[in-house]
Amino acid sequence: MLIRNLVLILVMLSLLPLGLFLMRRIDRFLDDGRKEPDDSTPSEGPSHVFFSEKSSDEEILSAIHDYRKTHDHISIVISEDEEDKK
Repeated sequence: MLIRNLVLILVMLSLLPLGLFLMRRIDRFLDDGRKEPDDSTPSEGPSHVFFSEKSSDEEILSAIHDYRKTHDHISIVISEDEEDKK
């Protein structure tokens, strides 16, 4: 019985460094995922821009021009509200 307990203790002590090594690797992996984005990437900003019916043409064109300054590839879709169609 004493030898059995001694073998169990030795096995557990030998697995301890492996567990610590794996936990450090996992911790580094998770820290890399949490890093702040660097300033070289443009900010995402809103994916949709909404205008009221009172917006003038100049305001709409100015907003589109400003949005294009920060976003290289954009698509412009103009749609009408379902309630306004009736």
